[in-house]
Amino acid sequence: MKRALPLLLSVLHFALLVWLARQHPFGTYATETDFYHFFAPDAERLASGQFPTNTYQGPGYPVALALLAKLTGLSGDLFTVGKWLSVVCAVACGWLIFRLFAQLFGFWVGVGAQALAVASGEFPQFSISATTDVFFLALCLATLVVLTDERLSIRWRTGGAAVLTSLSYLTRYNGLFLLVVCLCSLLLLNLFQLDWRRRLRLA
Repeated sequence: MKRALPLLLSVLHFALLVWLARQHPFGTYATETDFYHFFAPDAERLASGQFPTNTYQGPGYPVALALLAKLTGLSGDLFTVGKWLSVVCAVACGWLIFRLFAQLFGFWVGVGAQALAVASGEFPQFSISATTDVFFLALCLATLVVLTDERLSIRWRTGGAAVLTSLSYLTRYNGLFLLVVCLCSLLLLNLFQLDWRRRLRLA
C-alpha cells in the first residue's frame, strides 16, 4: 500500500489538472504570448517541411507540438495540444521529483517532495499553460533521475543523461547547465566510483 502512494498522488494531481485545464480554453497574456508568437507558427512550419524561424529558443518544443498534433489529429488546434502536453508533463514532473528524492534520500522524503512540488506556488498555473516551462522541467528532471538511478547500468545512465540533456538544450538553451552538472558528477564528484580513465571516456 505504501508503494502505491506516489501513484495515487499522481492520479489525484492529474484529475485536478484536468479540471483546471477545462477552465482554460485559450491562452492568456501572462505566459502564453510566446506560444502564439513563436512556438505555434514554428510547429506549423515544421509540419509543412520548413525550418523554424525563432532564434531565441531551440526547435525542441515546436517539434513536440507538431508531432503530437499529427498523432492526435489536432493540427488545427495547437493551443489544445500545448495545454494538454503541459498537463501530462506536470504529472510526470511530480512523479520524477518523487523518484529523484526517493533515490537520493529515501521513500518518505520523495513523497514529501512530490506533494510539496505539485501544490507549490505557480506550478498549477504553468501546468495548464501552453508554454515550454513544464515540458522543459520534465526533461531536466528525467535527466537527473536517469543519471542517479542505480538500477541502470553505467552506460545506460550516461547515455540516457546525454540524450535527455541534448533534448533539454534543444528546448531551451539554458538547458546547457545540465551538461555542466553531468560532467561534474562524472569527473569531479566521481558519481560512479571509477578511475580517471573510465571517467574521462564516459564524459
